[in-house]
Amino acid sequence: MKRQGSLDGIRGILLFLMTINHLVWMSVGQTKLQYFTLQPFGQVGAAEGFILLSGLLAGMVYSSNKLTENASRRKAWWRAFTIYKYHIIVLAILVPYGWCMMQVEPSYLDSALFINANFVHEPLHSAWLSLLLLNRPAYLDILPLYVLLMLFLPLILAGLRRNLWWLALAISGVVWASSGHITIALVEPLYQSLSPNLTASLGYFDFFAWQFIFVVGVTIGYFHRHQPINWYPSKLLVATIASIAFIMALVHHSVLGQYGLHQGITYPLADKPEMGWLRVVHLFVWVYLIGALINRYPNALNLPFFSFIGKHSLQVFAWQSLLIFFAAPTLYFSRGEAHYDWLLILFASTLWIPAKLHQLWLARKVRVASAKTSVN
Repeated sequence: MKRQGSLDGIRGILLFLMTINHLVWMSVGQTKLQYFTLQPFGQVGAAEGFILLSGLLAGMVYSSNKLTENASRRKAWWRAFTIYKYHIIVLAILVPYGWCMMQVEPSYLDSALFINANFVHEPLHSAWLSLLLLNRPAYLDILPLYVLLMLFLPLILAGLRRNLWWLALAISGVVWASSGHITIALVEPLYQSLSPNLTASLGYFDFFAWQFIFVVGVTIGYFHRHQPINWYPSKLLVATIASIAFIMALVHHSVLGQYGLHQGITYPLADKPEMGWLRVVHLFVWVYLIGALINRYPNALNLPFFSFIGKHSLQVFAWQSLLIFFAAPTLYFSRGEAHYDWLLILFASTLWIPAKLHQLWLARKVRVASAKTSVN
């Protein structure tokens, strides 16, 4: 299947937005940039779009007729292992970095306790729990989430191949609806049995809730490849969805506050960690509209910089996981300064570096393979 530049472009845009937001939060700063990077159109952000898009691409790629079911499973699990390796490498760099920072600047302890108190109180237990993905520090929990999603991908695809898409979506929907009852309190005793200083640290994103949008994405991707659906049968439908999106944006920005419609009402219904139903609605509405744009103008979002970093998303995301920690001190002491926003953009722009390095590495692999073939 031919690679779609606009999908890479969307993924790159989402990575850039997430990086800006993470840099701001890690430096405890404020910026007008977040009017554009943090939920500008409603109760939906870059992370949700990234996970759904990852599911869509997985559904397209791993369901290829060129792959047997066993081959597809091996490929998905190998991808999960690759993501896992990147996560462990990031941790292996950041844990010593955090320890050094606490020695140099004792006040950094407060940040370390927020990011992951377990590494401060019980470093050995935290190390092996992290290897099992049972200890996930703040801002380092998306890759573990994606590892788990990729491990379950073959099961989802098996259902889709047997035309049991309705069952896959139903089971996923029930798990999502029940996710609020599957709480940290259920596993806290297990951590306490290892040490009273340990707390359950499974990340900001609830896997049982977020798997739903991934499964929906996989299903859409699968049908796009094998049984294309005409999602845009009429301009009237697109206009209607666009009108709904416009109204949701007005409510989000409290423009309709005099009618009792404002963020105070919508926020509890759009819980992010538990993927509230209103957040799902916002996500699907905007995914539909972006899809309509690409359907009409296939290269509309095939923007060179963003498509480039989106094409190498794993390497770029691992880089930003390191970047937000390394850049935090500089940004922290630049808060309130005129150049703070420019520093944010400058740091986020470095996302092209891992993309370029990975591109060069892939090119080298091709050259080496070609040389071996020529010799043989």
